[in-house]
Amino acid sequence: MTVTDFAKTLCPVVSLLAGCGFQLYNQLLFRSSRVTERSASVRAFLTTASHIEPQTSPHPFVTIRPARLEDASLAADLIYLSMGVEIDWLFGQEPGYSTRDILIRLYQRKNNRISYPYACIAAWKGQEVGLLLAFPGRILRRLEWRTGIQLVPIFGLGGALRLVRRMPAYGDLVETQADEFYISNLAVLPAFQGRGVGQALLEHAETLARTAGLGKCSLIVSYAHEPARRLYEKIGYQTVRMYDIPHHEIAEGSGGFHRMLKLLAAA
Repeated sequence: MTVTDFAKTLCPVVSLLAGCGFQLYNQLLFRSSRVTERSASVRAFLTTASHIEPQTSPHPFVTIRPARLEDASLAADLIYLSMGVEIDWLFGQEPGYSTRDILIRLYQRKNNRISYPYACIAAWKGQEVGLLLAFPGRILRRLEWRTGIQLVPIFGLGGALRLVRRMPAYGDLVETQADEFYISNLAVLPAFQGRGVGQALLEHAETLARTAGLGKCSLIVSYAHEPARRLYEKIGYQTVRMYDIPHHEIAEGSGGFHRMLKLLAAA
């Protein structure tokens, strides 16, 4: 998984700030929040997803529930696990800022791409060990905009500008399309991998996709994660495009990403 658009969308945000000052920034923050809150697609998805009851998956000992605000510490660890050194390259270069703390702050706020309303927590025999972050692809741009807005007061304008300067390394990477349900992050604690938790979360994502009226799930996986890619293929995902990104930090230095898609059978 990647943090590509976390920072890509800071470009227009920072340009606005640099040209107009913080008074306009405050107005944009307010207006962006209002637009997001009023969005019918965002509201419909969150309302429906939040009413999906905790469930026992077909996998023995695995249960899945909507994430809560108080899951922030575990969620930050799992999001970090899914992103690896790439997120340190993006977020960890600002003096005085812990990558983990930034993840917690974003997770606890609404209307960004790692906000807790878009997350689910998986438990193995009652112990919480996995996380899914996923949402309809049609709301990704809106979430990116809000993520950029929320990062500026954390890093300051100077830090945000430094973050923007790293963005050309991503090239033309596209994570998802509007008619897909996008699995942004998926992670299971290492000690509990290989027990069906990840597959249960992927199947839960399909349930959420159908609830959102979508017939496709998509994700990206780095070239470094061949076991994960093989798992995705095993359950029906196909690579629709490969993005070569020769960078020592992006995609864990593996050279790029597979963009993968699964067409869902009718429920």
